[in-house]
Amino acid sequence: MGGYAGYVHHPEAFATEPAPSQRGLWTYENAMGFFGAELAGRLEAAAARALARAAGA
Repeated sequence: MGGYAGYVHHPEAFATEPAPSQRGLWTYENAMGFFGAELAGRLEAAAARALARAAGA
């Protein structure tokens, strides 16, 4: 309970080069993006569709 199923990152997060002092965290967090680089965009699109339906569009 209360744990994470993984992280959701925008594709830019996978493409950027971290500062040397942040490489360990960067590697860990991007490795925890189990659902791929495209999930953030899919979630945003689904949320936009749901909001449009709720607004009656």
